[in-house]
Amino acid sequence: MKNISKFAALLCAAMMAGSAAAAGGASTVFAEEGGNVLAGKTTNHTAGNDADTQKETKSSTSPEAAASAEAAVWNSNLESVIIDQGSWITDSKGVRGTADADGTPALKVYASPNAETFVFAADLSPKSAAASAGLTFGAGADGRGGYAVWLDRENGRVRAAATGPDGSVLARSDASYPSEDGIRHRLEIRAEQNAVRVFVDGYAEPALELSGLAPGGTAAGLAVRSGEAVFQDTYLTPEEEYYGETYRPAYHYSPQRGSASDPNGMIYYKGEYHLFHQDGGRWAHAVSTDLLHWKSLPIALDWNKLGHIWSGSAIADPDNVSGLFDGSPDGGGLIAYYTSYNPDAPNGNQKIGLAYSSDRGRTWHYSEDRPIVIENPGKNGDDPGGWDFRDPKVVRDEDNGRWIMVVSGGDHIRFFSSTNLTDWTLTDNFGYGEYVRGGVWECPDLFKLPVQGTDESRWVLMISTGANPATQGSDAEYFVGRLTEDGKFVNDNPAGKVLRTDYGKEFYASSSFADAPDGRRIVMAWMTNWDYPFAFPTAGWKGVLSLPRELSLTRTAEGIRLAQAPIEELAALRSELRSIGETTVNGDSPNPLQGLNAGAYEIEAELELPETGAADSFGFRVREGGGQFTDIRYSAAEEKLSLDRSASGIVDYSPLLSLRQEAKLPPESNGNKRIKLRIFVDESTVEVFAADGRTVFSDVIFPGTARRGMSFYAESGQVKIRSLNVYALGSVWKSEEPSRLVADETAIELGPQDSRTVFVSPYLSSSADAIAPTWTSSDLSVVSVSASSGGSAVLRAVGPGRASVTVSAANGFARAIPVTVYGGSFRSDLGALTIVPASAEWIVTEDGLRGGAQGDTTAVSEVKAGDFVYEADVKLDRAGGAASLLFRSDRTGGSAYYLNLDPNMQALRLFYKVGGSFAERQVLARYPAEIRSGGTYRLRVQAEGPRLRAWLDGRPAIDVRDGTFAEGRFGLHAFGGRAAFQNVEVSRAKPAKLRSFPILNESSGRALAAAGKERGSVVGLTTIGSDAPLWTAVPTGSPDCSFSLRTPEGSALDLDVGRSTIQLYDYLGYDNQRWLLRKDTRGTVKIVNVSGGLALTEAADGSLKPEPVRQGNRAQQWKLGH
Repeated sequence: MKNISKFAALLCAAMMAGSAAAAGGASTVFAEEGGNVLAGKTTNHTAGNDADTQKETKSSTSPEAAASAEAAVWNSNLESVIIDQGSWITDSKGVRGTADADGTPALKVYASPNAETFVFAADLSPKSAAASAGLTFGAGADGRGGYAVWLDRENGRVRAAATGPDGSVLARSDASYPSEDGIRHRLEIRAEQNAVRVFVDGYAEPALELSGLAPGGTAAGLAVRSGEAVFQDTYLTPEEEYYGETYRPAYHYSPQRGSASDPNGMIYYKGEYHLFHQDGGRWAHAVSTDLLHWKSLPIALDWNKLGHIWSGSAIADPDNVSGLFDGSPDGGGLIAYYTSYNPDAPNGNQKIGLAYSSDRGRTWHYSEDRPIVIENPGKNGDDPGGWDFRDPKVVRDEDNGRWIMVVSGGDHIRFFSSTNLTDWTLTDNFGYGEYVRGGVWECPDLFKLPVQGTDESRWVLMISTGANPATQGSDAEYFVGRLTEDGKFVNDNPAGKVLRTDYGKEFYASSSFADAPDGRRIVMAWMTNWDYPFAFPTAGWKGVLSLPRELSLTRTAEGIRLAQAPIEELAALRSELRSIGETTVNGDSPNPLQGLNAGAYEIEAELELPETGAADSFGFRVREGGGQFTDIRYSAAEEKLSLDRSASGIVDYSPLLSLRQEAKLPPESNGNKRIKLRIFVDESTVEVFAADGRTVFSDVIFPGTARRGMSFYAESGQVKIRSLNVYALGSVWKSEEPSRLVADETAIELGPQDSRTVFVSPYLSSSADAIAPTWTSSDLSVVSVSASSGGSAVLRAVGPGRASVTVSAANGFARAIPVTVYGGSFRSDLGALTIVPASAEWIVTEDGLRGGAQGDTTAVSEVKAGDFVYEADVKLDRAGGAASLLFRSDRTGGSAYYLNLDPNMQALRLFYKVGGSFAERQVLARYPAEIRSGGTYRLRVQAEGPRLRAWLDGRPAIDVRDGTFAEGRFGLHAFGGRAAFQNVEVSRAKPAKLRSFPILNESSGRALAAAGKERGSVVGLTTIGSDAPLWTAVPTGSPDCSFSLRTPEGSALDLDVGRSTIQLYDYLGYDNQRWLLRKDTRGTVKIVNVSGGLALTEAADGSLKPEPVRQGNRAQQWKLGH
């Protein structure tokens, strides 16, 4: 015991000495101006530990991003300007063009991709009453000639017009479109084979259709021929690349670029389905007439003076009950209710805001009279309130002549009612206590449905729950009940009875469409999980929404339950690949789906287990090839359906990814046991509907593009196929050539002596014949190629240079894959490196070891230390991307310190991640510096206990103290592009100076022990002998000389303030994870939490409790060691 006390005292003295040595003990970032920028680490996290992390991620718009929102920025992929004529100014709204008073147009023309078919779109805002502005295409190499599509504004409306190379008018739209002041029109030109279609503001019918245009060049640009207009989000995309990226879904909604998260404001209005969704704290917008073919529109609700625009809903007010639509052309309009989130206020000061639209959702206005309709319920005097209060959903309650709003309160749902859509009265709080089984409650939905086959109806309340160990991440559940006249929700089932919406792990924030025709209740959800919300390995876009599903209620033996059916409109996308009648399959049978290749398809199956000789299990493998597949299996013995994606492709983008899920599924019994399945597979999703939609799985997968096979199998017995139909599902974005060849990779780079196995497959095939491709290399001195099995080949680097490998199929289709082979070497002390994700590209080039990814990728060494000096040369790629040195890392880089160079931030930063998660509060220091893409920098970091110092090109930059990690591995990191590392050196490496010991209560002799190893495990006391569990004291680096107490697995002792319990949790630096070891007079210590000063206490009932410090209380006295 004396040794431990001495150890703690020495560590504290060392920390204080280090503090005094660092820049006079004050500024710890060496900069000419500003000083240290430290994330606050003194906030308690409470019963919603996971919720706090989730909310920080949800609102993770950094100060840098907020500043850039007002910076001059024009989002565009147009480059290499040919003509720059007239007045053009770039500001925070985009690029602004003004025509000369003499009629000379403002013109910007750019060299563009050599593509005959393309999609050219822009958001165009007229800034004068009679503005005429548009897009040009088909111009020559000098920028002259070509065609133009104009939006001509007059009397508050616009018409589309097209002109030819000589300026003559080719066509003018019959339709005109509302053009309110402030509107952003979406102008979209689709150049197809021998035809051009023009769409305005997402309306399904083309504004113009042109044919017989003479071929021209490929230059394209912007033009203003009258008045003034602003262009934003201007992109010309060759048709091959349009919705053609790796993992891009063919028939699910995903944004062309940017991010899609929570679906918001779902409503059917005047012949259109409106889909809004979160994108950086804003409402993005798309419309459709069939729920499948979506047209994107400009951002509908952007940040306003109150803050960010978080999730919410929309409702129609056709009769102007709200009074918001006085003078509206239609006498009514749409109202959006959103969560107003102020990133500078405690917990965002969440409250319910209002916006409205009188032009079919194209232009939105924030209410001036009633910008906020419900304040934060924690508001008290000058305190605006910091309670969880978000995600309003509004629904009409016809029976009681009112509207109902449900709002998430964190661990409950608040119910409000209104008769005028602006004044709301609280009527109920539903939840709390035994209802809470995991993470924070979010994104409620409420609606009434009839119970099929009866004259009854019920209200359904759906919620999503945030990431929590108890639910293996996020989850989705629902409640069935009644709504009373006084606005209270009465659950049909007792608290604690869980009705799961989905048994997969990617179905979050589900929201249903208001006012869908024929009383249909159709829902869509964000396919992600808050354990890894934005970690998916997609490039240029993030996020996909689930299939639209029609909901119904059915009475079962267990009670009234929700059923989900894929919408009937999906049948229009079908083309039959194979139909199988009654067939018996056993373990020796050939694969009945042999030869089918597809990336987007539906399997519809009715299967039967015979009375004798039935298979123990059977199932489907989808997106199969080269060892990859997703397994959908039914276990007859267990009567369970499971989905296993452990071999589905890329699965290491998060250590928290749940690879296998299962659900109880008794077979239907009509003499024999039958299982009905509908399986929907897309390029990166799998959704399974069983038992007529009462059991559903929704998961994302990331297989190789060419892994397009499928199979059906039976094990240890036989199963009868009563019917089995496979349908290809066509793309809702563009036409595809079914016979073309697709490859896992479109271009390949190899380092010296590297090799790579490449797979190819037909995009779509119903033939049982193998494709048997042939492979050739254009330069055998650069790369050799040898064919392998299953449509694959092995490429081997021979020497530096460039070549192409061509693969040809018997049907005449061929594909050329460019290959680059590098020379060079990598000088490093790190030894062998583990690459995460395994699919990321790390190769040796002339610049050293180069890593690259659209998201994060790490290369982690087995070399580890606590104290050390670590340095390297880092070269950033000219095309962009950030790079870091990792230290004190786990095996994957998911939990580590990052010394980070980022040209977008113009800074050297030191931050940390825990479990792959990052929030702004984890930035420990920021050193302003000019960081250039293409530049090379020398980084050096020195770690001594909790003291961390860094140098940039030999200049002292950062000096901080932090105790998140005490020891770990070294590694390299690239993000959002490429970076190369050379001359990587580790010196003066030593293990961390830590002590581990059991913690024993002086009074009872019982030991501090956790009930499990996972996050959230309860910590209590147990009677254990000499094998008592060990705890490690890790200095936090704080001046109070506190420690975090860690298990051998690294979890921290955590005081759950809200529940007054002790648990394990990831160490995040909060006060309630920091402990003071106060020496007692008896040679023992009191273990006192920094948050509130509560001491670990053995209560009278033998449990472990946090209680106020009481002198002489032996229940609070602890021995550190036997």
